[in-house]
Amino acid sequence: MATRLASLRQHAHEVRLAAQAQERSLTGKVTGTDDNGLLPGVSVVIKGTTLGTVTDAAGVYRFNVPASATTLAFSFI
Repeated sequence: MATRLASLRQHAHEVRLAAQAQERSLTGKVTGTDDNGLLPGVSVVIKGTTLGTVTDAAGVYRFNVPASATTLAFSFI
């Protein structure tokens, strides 16, 4: 798990979003870069806000984001 956490910190801490509609549903999966292992419990938030969610047991997240959102931030404790 520590290796996957290190990979998450190094490679998947932010993702840029392209602006489209007023609000959109966003779905994704967080995996480790070393073994593609699933990462449950990762916090996914719109950078600079408190809007977000946590990945489920399969590493999947989904939530609605406003069109003004440009960057997602990922963290794992």
